[in-house]
Amino acid sequence: MKRELPMDLQKNIGGMCVFITGEVKKRLAALSQLICQYARDLERSQAARKSTSDEVMRRLFDYASVRCIHGMIEAFADSGNQLIDALVMRDPASYRDIIEILGDESVIPRETVLVLGEMMEKRRQLIDSFSKIDQEIESIERIVPQIVQAALAMNDYVQSNSQEID
Repeated sequence: MKRELPMDLQKNIGGMCVFITGEVKKRLAALSQLICQYARDLERSQAARKSTSDEVMRRLFDYASVRCIHGMIEAFADSGNQLIDALVMRDPASYRDIIEILGDESVIPRETVLVLGEMMEKRRQLIDSFSKIDQEIESIERIVPQIVQAALAMNDYVQSNSQEID
């Protein structure tokens, strides 16, 4: 039985016909924007943390920063999974595998794959271990520009590698 996908996007990639629905495009764009918003909020939270000497406030800003980092990771994973599903790529076995697949398929720059893979592994540490929050925030904060760049690259990939079906 042939599957009809009216008003969707279709692209022949590597000899394989794939479908990217308008809904997927819209969701990827929204997730890209969300990642950028989390990045801005993380920057603001850390700036506010550095401007106060009140330990309770510093701890609260740390918690806000961890939430921003966790949100970026989850939004990035969701974006990656959406794109992997839409382009009928192999199924990821882990959060890090999402990054590997996107790198293998040239969706995100290869040099970014290692850094973002490490970020995905930090997800579990953020959820389970609050004793090392400062170290985790600092290590993720350094790669935020690459996270944002990769999220925008995924969105650009979908926008430039698809066409409307008449």
